[in-house]
Amino acid sequence: MSKRHNAKSEDLNTLTDDAGDMVASTMDTASDRFAGARDQLGNALEQGKEVCNNLRDATARQAKAAGEFVRNNPYTSIGIAAGVAVLIGLLIRRRK
Repeated sequence: MSKRHNAKSEDLNTLTDDAGDMVASTMDTASDRFAGARDQLGNALEQGKEVCNNLRDATARQAKAAGEFVRNNPYTSIGIAAGVAVLIGLLIRRRK
């Protein structure tokens, strides 16, 4: 899962870099219509980067908290996992 996460993160970084390059490459276009769209795209790009960074940080914090919970409460974690497995098994069995 870490490899997939890293690949998605790299894809998002590439996308934001490409969008930033596109905004920069249109800077010398004199049209006012393009100027407004370029400004909106630049603002959306910055907001997207901020949201992505916040989401990445929140996910890392939650993963760390889950890891600590499992280490501190191994039997509870095993019980929760077994309960979830039983529920999934019942749902699959019910569909067939």
